[in-house]
Amino acid sequence: MKPQDIIKFSYNALRNRKLRAALTIIGIAIGPATIVALIAATGGFANQATAQFQKLGAETILVSPVGRIAVAGAGQSPFGGNNGGGASLDADNQKALAGLDGVKTVLPYYRVSATMRTGTQNSQVSIIALDTVQLRSLFPGIQISEGSEPGSSEFTSALVGYNVAHPGGASSDLTLNQVVSVSYSVRNQRQSTTESRSFVVKGVLNQFGQGLFLNPDDTIFVNMGTGRLLTKSNTYSGFYVVAKSADDVTDIVGQINDRYSSEMRATTVSSILSTVQTITSNISNLLGSIAAVSVVVAFTGIMTTMLTSVNERVREIGMLKALGTTRRGIMLIFLSEAVLAGFIGGLIGAAMGSSLSFWVASSLFSGGLGIGGPVRLGARPPGQGGGAAAPAVAITPAITPELFAGAVVLAVVVAILAGMIPAWKASKLTPVQALSRE
Repeated sequence: MKPQDIIKFSYNALRNRKLRAALTIIGIAIGPATIVALIAATGGFANQATAQFQKLGAETILVSPVGRIAVAGAGQSPFGGNNGGGASLDADNQKALAGLDGVKTVLPYYRVSATMRTGTQNSQVSIIALDTVQLRSLFPGIQISEGSEPGSSEFTSALVGYNVAHPGGASSDLTLNQVVSVSYSVRNQRQSTTESRSFVVKGVLNQFGQGLFLNPDDTIFVNMGTGRLLTKSNTYSGFYVVAKSADDVTDIVGQINDRYSSEMRATTVSSILSTVQTITSNISNLLGSIAAVSVVVAFTGIMTTMLTSVNERVREIGMLKALGTTRRGIMLIFLSEAVLAGFIGGLIGAAMGSSLSFWVASSLFSGGLGIGGPVRLGARPPGQGGGAAAPAVAITPAITPELFAGAVVLAVVVAILAGMIPAWKASKLTPVQALSRE
């Protein structure tokens, strides 16, 4: 029997049993659909997290005082705020860090959480005080769309992020030289007081996106003198340490840990990124294992369907053998049916999984299923103090040709394995046994 005859025979066998074939194909499609949806969604999350963390640059080290809360989203930024206990960082610490081998520059900063009023709308923002001229060394590629950064003596000027300048409507957009008012809390040893301050918009940043524990789009940048006035303190929220090259980062972190472990904690983009990638890889493996259960179900369904088909077509098998079809030909007929069903089911499943992955990414990683709320890389939940809550990061599923093809191949392989026993059983029948069976 020619290959084209076998394929045609198998196709006609599926077409003549439409309901059973449709149910079998649906059972096969569930496995690839689940695998593609879950792996693509977690892969998209990993890619997004990697892209966001890398925006700070591989040469950046974030240094925070020991004793501050070190988990983002737990109510206090690990690298922000002068409130809370722990060690204090000052100019002597800055000088010590600047003297370490491999350090290019050390940028101290203050961080204040504030409420900005625009018209009748209030929005949460972060006020970051640092040397604004050095902003591009922290966020490679960031650009000022209009105006300029405030100078060291301009205590009432500010450089605002894209979302601050464009809070949601053209009528409320901030323009150069416009005055914005913010209110913020200042704590001392006895109490917390609320103060207000106004800034003149001297510059507006282009849209940049979420960086490491800081979203420039939701931030108002001011100079260091303004930061001291806001916090009424000479101790910093932390330091951004920029290494001369990425190769120096590990050595600098080692020096900080060896010499100043009781005062400062150093965190690098690469270390956080490695942790995120490990976590997402484990999540992907776990979800993939769960999805593999559907493959086992498909395997069982195909084998059951094929065994039923063999039992129903015994006389047909006997007729084919009487006409000279070999055992190999009978096996190929039934295996080709399984392969055809697996291929169609794999294609449908992979296509369904690709579509479902967008829903999974939106629901699982953006709080739609109630799992942890929206994904906010580096932001604190509203109402827990600290900086502004960044908007949920859009997750684009990582749907690759390899993933799509792999799902189809998996469906075909499962179909072949499930069809082996029924095909072998069919090929063993002799013409006399087959034709004599009722």
